[in-house]
Amino acid sequence: MAAGTGAPLFIGPVIEEVDDLVKKIIGPLIEQIQYDDEREPKKYQIRNLILVIVTVIAAMTFQAGINPPGGLWQDNQKEHVAGSAIFAYRKPAAFYVFLVFNTMAFTTSAFIIFCFTQRFPLGLEIRLAIVFLIVTYACAVSAIIPPESANLAYILLVALLPIVVLSLICRCTRPEAAAGNN
Repeated sequence: MAAGTGAPLFIGPVIEEVDDLVKKIIGPLIEQIQYDDEREPKKYQIRNLILVIVTVIAAMTFQAGINPPGGLWQDNQKEHVAGSAIFAYRKPAAFYVFLVFNTMAFTTSAFIIFCFTQRFPLGLEIRLAIVFLIVTYACAVSAIIPPESANLAYILLVALLPIVVLSLICRCTRPEAAAGNN
């Protein structure tokens, strides 16, 4: 036993070897991802700040979408279904305004994250996770909408609207597009 640790003497070198192996495998990835003030120009610092902000917005709007104000009905009654948004039954117009704007905020922030992570290490995996998150959001929202008023086509249209608008804006404001118009 090692003095004072209660561990056998041979464990220490094994742990060191495993630690060295992990550093060799993961080290290059960590170096690429790690923040370095001298290596990071100001534009990348701003990009990273924007990513933090839109990530917080995405998290907040996702949570608000799957757990709307007022909560969800816990029981089945003649006038409501368990799992449906209470807000949707009490004030349907206000609920759908909330749902539309929340969905647009969520998809806009998800789209910005999608665009900003294009050249990141593990960028493909990050963008796949964003797509899966959007699908999860759509499924969760469709589950809380009252069955008698659910129209998923409108929700999907609202979800796609910010992506289409932002894509058009980006396409029209690219330097190549502006140069071609002169």
